[in-house]
Amino acid sequence: MRTRKKQRVIIGTLCAVIVGLTVGYAVLSGQLNINGTSGITSDFNILFTNIEEGTMNGAKTINKQITNSTTATFTIALEKPSSSGEYLITVENRGNIDAYVESINGIEEANSTVPTDITFSIEDIAVNDKLKAKESKVFKVKVNWDSNSTSIPNTNKDLTLKINFVQDTGSTTPSETALASVTQNLLDSSTDGTYNYVDGTYLKGNQDSNYVWFDGFLWRIMGKNSDGSIRMITEENVTAIPWGSENTALDYDNSYVNDWLNNYFYPKLKDKDLLVNQTWCSETITDETSTRTSCMNNLSSLQKPVGLLSLDEYNLVNSNVNYLMNSQIFWTLTVYNTSDGWYISYKNTKYNYSITTAGGVRPVVNIKSDVTITGGNGTLTDPYLIGEVHNVTGNLKDKGHVGEYVTYAEKIIA
Repeated sequence: MRTRKKQRVIIGTLCAVIVGLTVGYAVLSGQLNINGTSGITSDFNILFTNIEEGTMNGAKTINKQITNSTTATFTIALEKPSSSGEYLITVENRGNIDAYVESINGIEEANSTVPTDITFSIEDIAVNDKLKAKESKVFKVKVNWDSNSTSIPNTNKDLTLKINFVQDTGSTTPSETALASVTQNLLDSSTDGTYNYVDGTYLKGNQDSNYVWFDGFLWRIMGKNSDGSIRMITEENVTAIPWGSENTALDYDNSYVNDWLNNYFYPKLKDKDLLVNQTWCSETITDETSTRTSCMNNLSSLQKPVGLLSLDEYNLVNSNVNYLMNSQIFWTLTVYNTSDGWYISYKNTKYNYSITTAGGVRPVVNIKSDVTITGGNGTLTDPYLIGEVHNVTGNLKDKGHVGEYVTYAEKIIA
């Protein structure tokens, strides 16, 4: 009987950067090693199959190649500060055994060494990502020379990047799964499709596996932003207040809702460090069916951790039955004119109404891409957990979150 050992595939990469007065050279090589008995190598077979240029900005490729399907190498010339380049590397599972990424090491350590203005990054592959038998994955390796560089010419920098694949037997399911990986799976498998908005990709239609429990509230995963962070909206209204004072609809930064979201709601979250700041898109529109995918005339200039859904985002979900409907009335970030704003009604219709009228508020946040899920399957009855576990015990002041339900004397209390 053949014994299946835990198989490890290592992509070892060495990057040396030589920065000259006007040109820098980055050389990267990646090698795959398969360890285990010879009898299993035909079943567990992961290798490089392609390497291509991605976006190049003030940079050019000197050479790139794959040797024996186990080593990928590229040499890139960076012309000046602000130059950058990326390479798309395909890793393929040609065996009959599923695998997953156990760890990714080296990027953070390398970027902390001098010169720090030469940076490396890896995208589209994360810890716990699956690579099933006969499937392939394309990930990016980026090299960037900071535009504010003060590097001394002829400075060397080395990078060692290791991506460890191990056999996925089904009985060794990772205890933690990357939120970014779960979100990408939702986007890839959405039967209702996806939409693009401000360079991000989000879910359309009626979703039933995008529920998340985070800091005492039930959220819905919307999709992935252009920077890789994950966009989420609360399932229900958290409060009901006027959008703003009279005739101030063009000033979202000083609105009541912005003040409540970022000076009241946000400070009470326990995991504030997991949120990403962004500029929220506040625009005027007179057409209730608007489906703009860019933000050309933003009335807001502040970067804040919490915001609201725009009318365009809601319309782009594009369905009479969709996961953003909650049978409640809530404000959007979009305004009609100086005195009126747009809100969504419980009947899935849109109205423009005076911003001095109280309406529901559903916070929207962007979660860091490296956050992990610690439990749940994404359904309403068993939502994904971020940084939490079921059946927590202990002092309420230490364990509870604002808005959370707790069990006391065998009764559920809000």
